[in-house]
Amino acid sequence: MTHPGKVAIRPAAVVSGTSSTYQRTDSCTQWAMSTYRIVRGAAAVSGAQATPVPELAAAHLKPGESLTLRYDLQPTAAADFTATMTLKTRIDPDGPSGNPLLEPGTAALPMLEMCLPGLRLKETETAIMANEVLLDPGYSQMLLAPRQDCVHAAGVEIQSSGQYSTPLFRLPALAPGLIRVDRLLEGLITSERASSLSVEIGRVSLGRREIKLIERARETLRAREMSLPADGSEASVVRFHLAYLQGWAVARAGVSLSFRIGFEAQPEPNLMKVAAYMLYGPRPEARLAPVDDRCPDLDFSLSVASTMKAPVLLLPTEQLDRLGFFSRRRWQGKADNTLACQIGSNLNDNSVALSPADLGRHLYIIGATGVGKSTLMARMIRQDIDKELPTIVLDPHGDLFNEIKDGLSDDQRQRACIADLSAPEGSFGLDLLDMSGNRSDIRLNFVCNQLIAVFRKVLYRDQPEGFGPMFESYFRNALMLLVLGSSTACSLSDFDRVFGDPKYRADLLAHCNDEMVVRFWKQTAVRAGGEAALENIAPYIVSKLTQFTGSPLIRPIIDGSRTNVNFARIFDDRGILLINLAKGFVGETDAALVGTLFTIELFATALARTSVRRQERTRVRLYMDEFQTYASDVLSQMLAECRKFRLELVLANQSLTQISGARSKPDIADAILANVGTVLAFRTGPCDARQLQDWFAPTFDASALMRLPDHCFAARLLQDGKPIEPFLVRGDRVEN
Repeated sequence: MTHPGKVAIRPAAVVSGTSSTYQRTDSCTQWAMSTYRIVRGAAAVSGAQATPVPELAAAHLKPGESLTLRYDLQPTAAADFTATMTLKTRIDPDGPSGNPLLEPGTAALPMLEMCLPGLRLKETETAIMANEVLLDPGYSQMLLAPRQDCVHAAGVEIQSSGQYSTPLFRLPALAPGLIRVDRLLEGLITSERASSLSVEIGRVSLGRREIKLIERARETLRAREMSLPADGSEASVVRFHLAYLQGWAVARAGVSLSFRIGFEAQPEPNLMKVAAYMLYGPRPEARLAPVDDRCPDLDFSLSVASTMKAPVLLLPTEQLDRLGFFSRRRWQGKADNTLACQIGSNLNDNSVALSPADLGRHLYIIGATGVGKSTLMARMIRQDIDKELPTIVLDPHGDLFNEIKDGLSDDQRQRACIADLSAPEGSFGLDLLDMSGNRSDIRLNFVCNQLIAVFRKVLYRDQPEGFGPMFESYFRNALMLLVLGSSTACSLSDFDRVFGDPKYRADLLAHCNDEMVVRFWKQTAVRAGGEAALENIAPYIVSKLTQFTGSPLIRPIIDGSRTNVNFARIFDDRGILLINLAKGFVGETDAALVGTLFTIELFATALARTSVRRQERTRVRLYMDEFQTYASDVLSQMLAECRKFRLELVLANQSLTQISGARSKPDIADAILANVGTVLAFRTGPCDARQLQDWFAPTFDASALMRLPDHCFAARLLQDGKPIEPFLVRGDRVEN
């Protein structure tokens, strides 16, 4: 005999209580816990789908284990919000130690990570939450007729007295697939009054006795259905419960769920009512019979069989991004839009912009040819020019140069200086020996050192033995004599006269006030004999400058016959300098040499700002596309020193092997990666991807960096001087 009338419906309720990471729940039970922070994984670039956490738990949890997914809604130093997974294993203190499922090094952890598309688990400490409130989903309650066999539900203590039992059922008030964690999470974040949302998942397995009990309940419900109007609302609820119990009878396994909201202070009842409504939706308010408050034999009020549609508990990576996880929310929109430089958009089409302070730590762009590096630089350059920021563009080929030049307005053309090596009439000059300004002695020593580096690292990389102490001594003293002894303007084209014209050299010595330089020429150089005699050493020194003085392309640039580029005006007066090295037109060697000379002048101009107070130094942005063409050791020094003088570098090239020091290439790759604050990686080759994966972990591994589509790049950015977790940016979506 059954009791079809003994059915009660309890509405969604809020149950107050506290919960923490218990070390001991009673005298004989302890918990072993492993907690892991959920971070973006390499698969995130392909767009992850909803993670089936209930199925994951049903397949991998052991009896006595529960898995807690917790969304922490308090901003931290590393990210705005974080999400963690905690596995609790019930252990007997008198028995063998428990082995948590997520123990590092076991086979279970990689298996679980494979079930988390676009995400990874990273070990962290277990946080203690003192104030948590349980969100009761409400339920339908059913009481069956007493029978002589006493049935127990798995994992539930049943307090029963006597030989007979009256089985008590709790059935869900809604289909589990209708639970909306995303809606609740967004509401809690918007309210800014809750500190966490936790979902505890436990495994449920049914035995023969439980299945028999389910069959009895279905008989009761079928009898109830026959007594009700077919088109009534109560009959539809009974049919829902029949289908629900049929799912459990077939699956015989699943998970139980519980939701808790954490607070730093006391819970707010009104907020909890709204939270229950957002999570579960509207619940029935009618009561068909008094609610039995004793412990149920089977509690299905919030349980999901393995054959049922499960709620989405762990949201997709794109949705977590939008809500403020993975270091996105705090970073977005914080930069001043009037000064920030937009570089693209994230997966949710939110604009990504770099603040001036973070760009001041330099930026490095790497990627294969044709993936969008120059396109990104062109957009950044146009933004800087429109904001009247002093902007310098050094382009070895000319395409970027022409794009920027053609896009200048009339006012911007008035501020622009054009240096184009492909121009047939010539348009600019470089006066490396201009010593006007403060501390000319320091500038002269700097120019000497940098020109020697040009010979060693740029022009004659394959012949380092030709530039030993003898060469450096004669070259340095000759250049210093030329500058310090000239009564009129001089240039590098006069350098060979110091060695080949005794009368000119004597006139220089007569006007030179540096005793060390005069002593060198009058005592050391003139008196030396044999191979070190001046007539023997002169051709050796002068021949090294043939690339300067003998080239019909470069000689007019350095001989003072043209209007020199005024670097100080560009730095201090909102200037624009566009440089086209025209590598395809003039050749690689001359393009490299002129590019290096420009680099030296820019560095010298930045160092000259020592006499300017820091707060009065304007920001200057220097864009160097395909910089490996003209790179030398001076670039490493610039990365280390120029930030103090507010010269900010944006570098772009195709591969780290171009600047790794192999095959006579400049050895500056390590210096760049160590000193730049922001790294943007477009699609790269295998070698570069393996080297860069440490910079972009855990979001991107080598394989992900090799699969990036055109105009998309992995971004490792700074936020307030701290690196944030890398993420994907679409460079083809820049707001103008």
